[in-house]
Amino acid sequence: MKLIITTNSLLQEELLAKNYDSCIDFRDKGGEYGYLYYENPYDDEKNALIRQTMEKKLNDLLQPLAIARTIGGAIGTQYSYIDFAIFDKDAFDIVMEDLQSKIHFDIHYQPFLKV
Repeated sequence: MKLIITTNSLLQEELLAKNYDSCIDFRDKGGEYGYLYYENPYDDEKNALIRQTMEKKLNDLLQPLAIARTIGGAIGTQYSYIDFAIFDKDAFDIVMEDLQSKIHFDIHYQPFLKV
């Protein structure tokens, strides 16, 4: 990773230690922590701008609807990541499908806790 940004440092620490207590607790309350990732479309700093813009637009869309909230992410050498706290997974999936139809690169979603 070139850069990691988070608003949930405890979750980040647990994930790095392969401890999933926060993920299990959030799942037990009906939520899910996860991340969206995509291959970096550029070989320069444009990747950071794309990730930052996408994170802001997704948060502006999802948070008022109480579907999810962005909580950080990362930029790696090959992929960029946006982390989420998801409150309504079905609605989140619909938004992700719609997003995929509007952009010209593939996005993927992965929960942090694999059941």
